[in-house]
Amino acid sequence: MSDENPTLSELLEQEGMDRDKVRILLAAVHPVDLAQDLAEMDLDERIRIIEMLDPDVAAQALAVMGHDSKVALVDKMGEEKLGAIIDMMPDNAVADILDHLPHHREKLLINVDTTKKADIEALRQYPPDTAGGRMTRNFVTVPADTTARQVIQEIQGAVDPHTVDFIYVTDENGRLKGISSLARLMLHKPDEKIGDFMRKEVSVVGPNTNQEEVARLAQKYRIRAVPVVDVDM
Repeated sequence: MSDENPTLSELLEQEGMDRDKVRILLAAVHPVDLAQDLAEMDLDERIRIIEMLDPDVAAQALAVMGHDSKVALVDKMGEEKLGAIIDMMPDNAVADILDHLPHHREKLLINVDTTKKADIEALRQYPPDTAGGRMTRNFVTVPADTTARQVIQEIQGAVDPHTVDFIYVTDENGRLKGISSLARLMLHKPDEKIGDFMRKEVSVVGPNTNQEEVARLAQKYRIRAVPVVDVDM
C-alpha cells in the first residue's frame, strides 16, 4: 500500500475496525500490492487477513503472491475458506500449489467442479516453466461460419468474459485456423462471419515450449496470450 494509506497491520489494530470494514477496504487494493503486503506479515496474521477477504479478492492476491508465501499459507488454511478461494484461482496457479502440496489434494479441490479438476490435472502433466504448464482453458473457440453477433454471445457465456482478448477459429476437428481480437470483432457488422475477417497467420507454440520463448513471442506481437496447440495440429 502507499504511504498515504495505513498498512494491513495498522488496519487491524485500529480501534473499532471490524471484519466487514477491512474486507471492503482491501477489496479496493490492487492484488499485487495486497500480495506484497501479505507476504511481509507473519503467517498467522496473513491467514487472518485472507480469511477476511471475499473469495474472489483473496484468489487474485494468492495467485500473484510469491511462491513460498503462497504455499505456506495454503498449507495452514482451513478447508472451507480455502476451497472457495481455490475455485476462483487460475488453473495454472492451483496446479503449481498441488505440485508442492500433493498431500492436500482433497482439501484444495473440495469445491472444484469436475471440469476444472480435469483442466488442473492436464496442466500438471507439463513442467511449470513450459507453455503447457502455464496455459489456461478460459478461451473461446468458434467455427469460421459464426457471425460476429454469435461470437459476442459465446464470449458472454465464457467462464470469465473479462479475460477474453482473442477469439480462436477452429475447424470441425478442433484445429486452429485463425484468430480475431475482440477489438477487431467489434469493428464488423453483426451478421459478418468471423472467417471472413479473422487473421490466418497465427504464431503458436507446443505444450513443451519454454515459457521464455512464449514471453518473447507475446512481446514481439504485442499480445497477452500465445495459442498452445498439439504438435500434430
